[in-house]
Amino acid sequence: MKSIPFYQLSKSDYTAFKKLNSKYGLILPQELREFFSSYSSLIKDNRQEAIINLSMASIFHRKADFINSQFYLNKVLEFSKNSPDIYARALSGFGMQYTQLGEFKNAENSYTQALDSGGLTSNYHALTQARLALVHLKTGLVKKAGYLCDKAVLNYTLLPNMDEDNQKNYLVIQNIYCSYCKKINQYSIAEKKYLQLVNLLNEWQYEDYYFSVYNNLASLYIHTHQFQNAENWLDKACNYIQIPTDDILFHLNMGEILWRQGRLQRGKKELLSALTIATEEDKARLKVSIYESLAELAAVEGNTVAEKEALNQIKIAIYGAGAKNGLHFELQEKLDWAMHRIHQFSLPVQPFILSCENLTWQEATQQFQRLLIIRRLNNTQWRKNRAHDSFGISNPLFFRYLNNLNISKKKPENNYLNLPSLETHLDYFTPLDYTGFTKAVKSFQADLIRHLATHCNHSIKELSRRINKSYTQTQNILKDLKLGLVIDWVKR
Repeated sequence: MKSIPFYQLSKSDYTAFKKLNSKYGLILPQELREFFSSYSSLIKDNRQEAIINLSMASIFHRKADFINSQFYLNKVLEFSKNSPDIYARALSGFGMQYTQLGEFKNAENSYTQALDSGGLTSNYHALTQARLALVHLKTGLVKKAGYLCDKAVLNYTLLPNMDEDNQKNYLVIQNIYCSYCKKINQYSIAEKKYLQLVNLLNEWQYEDYYFSVYNNLASLYIHTHQFQNAENWLDKACNYIQIPTDDILFHLNMGEILWRQGRLQRGKKELLSALTIATEEDKARLKVSIYESLAELAAVEGNTVAEKEALNQIKIAIYGAGAKNGLHFELQEKLDWAMHRIHQFSLPVQPFILSCENLTWQEATQQFQRLLIIRRLNNTQWRKNRAHDSFGISNPLFFRYLNNLNISKKKPENNYLNLPSLETHLDYFTPLDYTGFTKAVKSFQADLIRHLATHCNHSIKELSRRINKSYTQTQNILKDLKLGLVIDWVKR
């Protein structure tokens, strides 16, 4: 029966290991040496063997040693065939492993099997729902994620008691719920929930959870441009770094905070520190985020060579992260952005962009949409049924576009045949279905603002006046289009 090499455990590991097993009624000897010598006599049946292996898997998961953790989870499956609760916990454990490794399809399958098995107790059922919600957030299934988050939170409020185990699970569930709120732009709700989690942590004192909550709160403040708040919380998170991934996230977020406040060299130093730590293959997704920030920083500096290099490294990191299981929604969006920026370096400023200098934001956007649709109509010989089919939208919606953009429903004689060149946007977003249409419009908007900022010397205040938006709306547009600090581009 002796399947576990206990020499892998340190003294502190063994303390945690004993605590995990005590939850299942297994009282272990005080010392590791004594446990090792009496292992065969202590373990009476397959269920106890499975529990021991599950505890080992948990220990190694916390150390981010996924190879050993998966080894022990496989042992759990082997010994827990007659213990549905332990078997389901192992399936959920595999879901956690796959999520950490970016293998989201495998994670979804493991979590779904765990939920469908019927073996999870009510508290772990809710926890697994929340973890599956996180996978859905990563793959762009936001509505599914919201549904599962709501169910998980509701199920947890119905629990009769909040012992240590339930308190820790509650922290995880609420942390994921905050991520969902951030994804749907409910920033004030996310901030309120995070601060509630901080209060709970101060009350419950679970050190393993401090970094995650503090770092996520700092990330929220970065996203909402509250950089001083972000730096304050990240400084607190620094005291609770436990594994290399924590260290990477700390340097990445600190780098973002610094360079977005104009401290470019210090910010770059932090980002390069994060890159130095993220050398392993399973850190490829983190590398994407680091290079993304380095590319934006290089654009602010006006360093085209560095920006091109960072964009190319994004491509390499994304292909590395997606090589095993394909690209999911989040990586595909980042790849689209990087590829489009790379494509732009080989092109001069478009005449069409120049023609929009004196138009309002709405006029320029509508003019671009108008030209895209007219071009598609030309390609289908003005057969509108074929045109709306190719966009993948309904006939009524397509005709609403024609009406709003003042496009004739009949084929014109000559006035739509000689169109300005739109190759920057049309070549890349092919085939031009509705998603491609939306991306093409966004890429045009990004090009227009970049042109106004760099060639027309517009500050954010001038841009807001120029595109007829408030200052805050303009900042949100810049954030949505991933343009960073346009005003810094102008000053430098």
